[in-house]
Amino acid sequence: LTTQLVPRLIMIAAGALLGAAAFHLIPESLARVSTGQVWLLTGARIAALALLERVIHAMERPAPGAGSAPHETLGHRSHLMPLGIVSDALHNTIDGALVATAFMMNPSLGAFAGAAIALHELPRELGTFALCVDGGMTPRRAILINAATGGLALLGAVIALAIGVDARRFGELLLPFAAGNFLYLAGAILIAQRRESRAG
Repeated sequence: LTTQLVPRLIMIAAGALLGAAAFHLIPESLARVSTGQVWLLTGARIAALALLERVIHAMERPAPGAGSAPHETLGHRSHLMPLGIVSDALHNTIDGALVATAFMMNPSLGAFAGAAIALHELPRELGTFALCVDGGMTPRRAILINAATGGLALLGAVIALAIGVDARRFGELLLPFAAGNFLYLAGAILIAQRRESRAG
């Protein structure tokens, strides 16, 4: 059952990531931060993840006799799991900070923000689970990883409450950073899936 569901969940993950970036994170960023800052921070995060993926690729030990062509670095299947976990961890931390900041501004706004975030989290968390299983984790460990990254929302909330009113500005600057995460990971998933379909 897991084998049949994982490929579908991975494609759901790509759609959820693209949707979250295009319809939530970037518009929210543009409403709060200057356009130049949004695209600069989004681009910087995409470049940072591209560099991270190259580092992961360089650290891998190729199988005897197996080559590693440079064009296969982006979106390589073995890279999707760590990239997904990093993206999920960062976004959950930001979500926690944003909900806490909303509560500081107005309790009703905080409750609404929490409910909205919870609704859009479900498909993304399913996608992270699928990436972990596809990367070689057992389903049980993938669930534990999801729970651990979800717990970072509490850390984000604590940080926001500790910072106080300045947390709002900090959270606003992190939104385009998270958008870059999602855009890069969604692109990497689609490239990996296309490569596998061609190989099949």
